Amino acid sequence: MHYGEALGTRSVSFVGSFIDGPGDWLIVLRGAIDEAVLDRIDTHIADFLAGTRQVLTIDASSVARYDDRLPALLGRTQHRLGTRRRLLRVRQVTRVPDGDAVPDRSPAPAGGAVVTPLRRGHRRRRGVAAADG
Repeated sequence: MHYGEALGTRSVSFVGSFIDGPGDWLIVLRGAIDEAVLDRIDTHIADFLAGTRQVLTIDASSVARYDDRLPALLGRTQHRLGTRRRLLRVRQVTRVPDGDAVPDRSPAPAGGAVVTPLRRGHRRRRGVAAADG
């Protein structure tokens, strides 16, 4: 299953890795993220893991559509980095159902994240943080 614009016969994508300051590594994703692109992203992540940088940022703010396995790849990456005391930051992955829906392309604040507060009366799971408020 894919999210965003319907996948056609032609998919255009870009995956690039950049040094983003001391200790930081940036992977930029653009266009359509399908299965082949997921493999390329995984290769870029492996390159980061082979180095000594501590912070990996994945910028998905210009992703038009993506394969539903992208969140699982990001989750595995977060786990791998966490076991090495390294940090993963993700910029704007928007879930849009198949069809004619168009994602909100308003810019996200730099380094921002959306946090869903824990509803009152629900217990926290071990290792899961919730926003206060």
